[in-house]
Amino acid sequence: MGALFHQVLGWYMVHITYWTVFLLMVIESTFLPFPSEAIIPPAAFKAASGDMNIFLIIFAGSMGAIVGSLFNYYLAKLLGRRLLLKFVNTRLAHLIMMINRQSRKQRSTSLITENFHLNRTADSGHSSPDFNTCRVGQYEDS
Repeated sequence: MGALFHQVLGWYMVHITYWTVFLLMVIESTFLPFPSEAIIPPAAFKAASGDMNIFLIIFAGSMGAIVGSLFNYYLAKLLGRRLLLKFVNTRLAHLIMMINRQSRKQRSTSLITENFHLNRTADSGHSSPDFNTCRVGQYEDS
């Protein structure tokens, strides 16, 4: 396994160009799981050795990330609604909706309880500190 890694790394280091950085960053920014940590550091190493320009690497990497993100955006804009509507009638979608409803119900219950507690505190004469009338000097050590 180590020999294969060194062979691939050696090939990559020989063939890396600004276009390679751009294309790999496009792939990294789409839905394919490819880490940018495998792209930019070797290119930066080549820049440190004087074979490439670091500013052009940053530019190529940034443009690749933007193009990959735009690809995802337009793909979602084109297919997103249809895929979402197909997803709605699946068991997984119903499970997610049920979990969301439960968490919303728990949050609203805790808010109602919290409001009830605050109202009872206000009715009993206890109130939270009012920062407009609070004097800072009275809390300082003498």
